[in-house]
Amino acid sequence: MRFFRCFAFLAICYLAMADYRQEALEQHNAFRAIHNAPRMRLDRGLNSDADRYARKLFDMFGGSGDLKHSPRNSRPGVGENLAAGCTTARGIEGRTVQDAIKAWYDEVCQYNFNRHAYQSGLGHFSQLIWKASTELGIGKYTGRQGRWTCTYIVARYRDTGNVNNERYFRENVERGNFRPSYCRTVGDLSLGDDEYLDAPESTEE
Repeated sequence: MRFFRCFAFLAICYLAMADYRQEALEQHNAFRAIHNAPRMRLDRGLNSDADRYARKLFDMFGGSGDLKHSPRNSRPGVGENLAAGCTTARGIEGRTVQDAIKAWYDEVCQYNFNRHAYQSGLGHFSQLIWKASTELGIGKYTGRQGRWTCTYIVARYRDTGNVNNERYFRENVERGNFRPSYCRTVGDLSLGDDEYLDAPESTEE
């Protein structure tokens, strides 16, 4: 009987985990469709890597909610978006995955589609809709330190986006059907953890 209860609990946890990842995938694909980017698919390996790094962020920063990108040499060819949120309330996450994804996308309201290059502070958006990024991993970790409950959220993207080269940005970031009216209800856009990659030496100047 005890085994059955443990098995049922683990099954429920697994389904809950699968549900939030599926919702995150659908949310990504809905935003990407606006910009004519192909649909992504979830990758188990990227999911596991994202989970591990979310836990590592909590271990490093605990209740501060600070963020730091993983070393690029630990994830070759893979892009990364990060978010975190903390609360003093008990029994809830510090931030939801859905809220983090929307905040990443909402940088579109400051994005200049006529400038085909990396734009500082807006790299979450350009990574999210990057056409060549077709595999997605989502991970999160919620822990409590002192009076704070903090949730760290990690998204991993293969192939990586934000390759800082004009040709790459022209090919991968498109205005599509985006309408500025979307931005009328958008609030604070600052997350402060985006990154970019230098252009490969073999590409155009």
